[in-house]
Amino acid sequence: SNVDLIRSSSVVVVAVPIGATAAVLAEVAEHIRPNSLLVELTSVKTPFVDALSGIPAPVLSLHPMFSPRVRDHRGEVCIVCKSQEPGGLGEYVERVLSAEGLELVRMGPDEHDRAMAVVQGLTHLQSLAAGHCLAALGFDPEASLAVASPVYRIRMAMIGRVVAQDPRLYAEIEMFNPHVKAVLQQLEHSTNLLARLIE
Repeated sequence: SNVDLIRSSSVVVVAVPIGATAAVLAEVAEHIRPNSLLVELTSVKTPFVDALSGIPAPVLSLHPMFSPRVRDHRGEVCIVCKSQEPGGLGEYVERVLSAEGLELVRMGPDEHDRAMAVVQGLTHLQSLAAGHCLAALGFDPEASLAVASPVYRIRMAMIGRVVAQDPRLYAEIEMFNPHVKAVLQQLEHSTNLLARLIE
């Protein structure tokens, strides 16, 4: 069970859907040993700051900016939002990640979520909206590749990659990040402005 694993592990890694994170962190807080390390990997940080501060053990808060399908980690970014004190298990885990070739970038939870509202929130939503638009138009993307420009091919690849992934992950990144709403409001404003100029 989760409780057996938490009580017997030196390092507890929480890698669950964003919507399940609060409940799992509460369970971990109740059973983790003080000399263990909690590593959490959510794509959104600020909603869980209070829960993480209640963990009676050191915490390492990470966000790997690449898919689990990536085989070669060299040069890939991993954001570090909360580090353990030097000399502990957290520092060891960071050394292992660096040895794997990951680029560790440090930022606070709010700074992280503001950046991810654009890097993930804006990017994913634009791909989903474009895919929805194509479907609503009855447009055949596959047939269009015969006349595609390089930029269009890149765009279709991005749309395909997003719509082929776990929809819950993409939905929760949009819904749980408190800064996404402002980004999407600006996107709507920018789109309407450009549409008026075209008209």
